[in-house]
Amino acid sequence: MEWGTYAPAVASRFATDTAVAPDAGDPGRFTAAIDEGWSIGAQPNGGYLAATVLRAITAVAPADQSPRLITAHFLRPPAWGAVDIETRVERSGGRVSTISARMAQGGDPCVVAIAALGSRRDSVELDEHPPCPYAPAPWARNPASDRAPAISHRYEFQLRDDPRASGRPVLGGRIRFRDDGPFDAPAIVAAADAWIPVVGVHAPGRLAVPTIALTVTLLHTITPGAEPVELAGRFHTTVATEGYAQEDGEVWAPDGTLLAISRQISAVLPGS
Repeated sequence: MEWGTYAPAVASRFATDTAVAPDAGDPGRFTAAIDEGWSIGAQPNGGYLAATVLRAITAVAPADQSPRLITAHFLRPPAWGAVDIETRVERSGGRVSTISARMAQGGDPCVVAIAALGSRRDSVELDEHPPCPYAPAPWARNPASDRAPAISHRYEFQLRDDPRASGRPVLGGRIRFRDDGPFDAPAIVAAADAWIPVVGVHAPGRLAVPTIALTVTLLHTITPGAEPVELAGRFHTTVATEGYAQEDGEVWAPDGTLLAISRQISAVLPGS
């Protein structure tokens, strides 16, 4: 598969802002810095936090194993600045490993995650998933509005499905980083949660829709140096009830390869 080559002179903003530093005294512990540029309102985006935790998880995983699934529970939003991440190898196998991680700030847990990682192997091939509905198109390179959330200055979107226009609870299109950064596994996880929540656009009235838990299944190994530089995403909500909403998503590479499937549950709260 050829998704595009990325060979920057310097690290991308996303890679820099999700970087983790190991603790010299404990190889399973890391520090990171939560950057305000990835916020929606006053809080960091959940996908950005999950991606940062996944950086720490992959740092302690076997080198030949790639992330296959991560589930992150968001307990409380960290403030901007330093956080601690503690990892634990729950199982280390020759083919598959399970690793958990906890992000905390000032001793208070913020994110708890568990990931499955596995090596690539020859096996059954099956793909009955509907194809990507969004063909590539030139990018307009429109700057984000000063009134837009900070995260809109990090990503650029081509919206192709809009609940406000269609009346259907489906939102999707294409996404890329404004600095043309690559989408490795943590960036794909972040992209699965970077879009406006579907129920927040489809439902009448102003709503806040904070993510409670996010699961992303990663279907392909992303080869370093050949990461895609844009993605397509489609997200839909079929049920919202009792103050909660479920959202399912798909993320594709530019050539239409399905890279990831996501599912999350969010609280649905009256907006301020």
